[in-house]
Amino acid sequence: MTHILNSLLPATLTALDALSLNQKLLASNIANANTKGYSPSHLDFEAYMDSVLQNLDTSHATDKRIGAYVQQTSGEVQLDMELGLMSENLQKYKAIMDVLNRQTSLIQLAITGRGI
Repeated sequence: MTHILNSLLPATLTALDALSLNQKLLASNIANANTKGYSPSHLDFEAYMDSVLQNLDTSHATDKRIGAYVQQTSGEVQLDMELGLMSENLQKYKAIMDVLNRQTSLIQLAITGRGI
């Protein structure tokens, strides 16, 4: 079980970092919606996390490969789409925070014999 927790905790933290970056990209897209020639950028979160999960021994150090999963979209910013993606991103962040809280509770239980 220790190996699982040691592997999942860094993956969980990496997911939170990726979702935070995605939120920044989406906010930038919205802020530049009226900027002529601006191309919106999006993070392919699922593909990025698939690559992270293939190597569960990853450390929490900022993964420089994340840039390979940021894609620019041709065309104009579509505010309704960006707002929808932002809402979806927030839901993912909340779900992963719940996982992190559960992992923390398990670790606390293992250390002290009682939960948080």
